[in-house]
Amino acid sequence: MSTAEYLSAAVGGTEAGQAVSVVVLTWNSEGNIGPCLESLRQGTLVPDEIIVVDNGSTDRTRAVLARQFPAVRVIENTHNRGVAPARNQGLAVARGAYLLVLDDDTVVHPDALARLVSVLDTNPTVAICGPQLLNRARQPVDQDRSFPTLWHKVKRWRDTNLQNEHSSGNGTASGLHEVDYVIGACHIIRRAVLNEVGPYDEHIFYGPEDIDFCLRLHQAGWRVVCEPAARVIHSEQRIARSVSSAIGRKHAAGLWYYFWKHRYGLSLKRLYAHLPTNSLESRSH
Repeated sequence: MSTAEYLSAAVGGTEAGQAVSVVVLTWNSEGNIGPCLESLRQGTLVPDEIIVVDNGSTDRTRAVLARQFPAVRVIENTHNRGVAPARNQGLAVARGAYLLVLDDDTVVHPDALARLVSVLDTNPTVAICGPQLLNRARQPVDQDRSFPTLWHKVKRWRDTNLQNEHSSGNGTASGLHEVDYVIGACHIIRRAVLNEVGPYDEHIFYGPEDIDFCLRLHQAGWRVVCEPAARVIHSEQRIARSVSSAIGRKHAAGLWYYFWKHRYGLSLKRLYAHLPTNSLESRSH
């Protein structure tokens, strides 16, 4: 069933529906990309187009794509350009009014895309919506995240329990609810907001481009939400666990840039005080 057909049926024919594009970033992903794309193909709502941006894989990722998913559009980079630049490549050529950004190490539950599309379709003030992420053990990951501080990040590198990073303390909420940001592993974006706030900041190679993007949405008065009824398995691969690794150093540089850009480090109160009132109406901190 196409996007337009699904939405027309879901709302009694009062909406024509919006085209949905999916942008997936790969990097040495031969073991993950097959299950990821197959889950999209088996969903109750099939996207109108899928774009894979390959960041210079040296394994058999491209061979898997060519053999199993010949209809998928693949953009081949000669080297690893980083997360933000590569995702922007996909977003720049995507035709959909709704844009699903997806990591390659995810498996989308059959009705998840339909639920995410429905959120944007029925909530015109929502710019971006994330699903309920499940870890490898199929346990919910806390999606009620607060914006980070420098202290959160220092603790992150000292604490092996990475699942609790930036938790607001509210646990895993039920029902559609406001959040500070949604994780980059999976979220759906309203194309119109890209024209207003711009794409991901390409000064950030690997994290926290997702946090920066959501903060800019809040600053522009848009809503950022999570829909727990949409479920996506994320077999998280933390390639920046160590700050001493090359990727870890790039991640650290991105964090310093993020805090410099937004002029806060330790105080969330200072950050929230400068956000539009309407972006805070349904949130409690």
